Amino acid sequence: MTTPGIYADPMTDTLGALLAEAVADPDLSVLVGARVRGVEPKPPTSDGDAADARGPKDYVNFVVIAPVDVPPHPSLPVSFADFSVMCFGVTEQGAFEVYRTFVKAFHHRGGRTRPNGLGIYQTLVSSGSGFADRDPDTKQPLVRAVLRVIYATSLVEVPGS
Repeated sequence: MTTPGIYADPMTDTLGALLAEAVADPDLSVLVGARVRGVEPKPPTSDGDAADARGPKDYVNFVVIAPVDVPPHPSLPVSFADFSVMCFGVTEQGAFEVYRTFVKAFHHRGGRTRPNGLGIYQTLVSSGSGFADRDPDTKQPLVRAVLRVIYATSLVEVPGS
């Protein structure tokens, strides 16, 4: 037996909304421009557009957000998902500045409505390294974090949106 309504679709993707919010954040865009990617860095294109992940003399700031734990919805009108966030910088200090600015944009951000009409109640940076690591392939400095998203699975009014 299928439960009608919100439970007929057991998954909701919030990655697109997170990417759009990150690109739209004025402080983050100063540091990374529109270089906020889902799942992996942008590869080079055939028309010569450069990749995000480059060699040591050509590093650029960018952010990658990827789903880590996106369980099917519980039998409630609210669910949660965890995303890996990798904040890349030209230097270790630059990577931390991208991370700090990402935290400012997303930690305890509060209620808002996504373009599909479903609400995000809260986003929390639930863990972060606080120090720069290195990408194993390019050796580019990066700071890692986990972003928890608490969101509505049905159309409800979200406080603060």
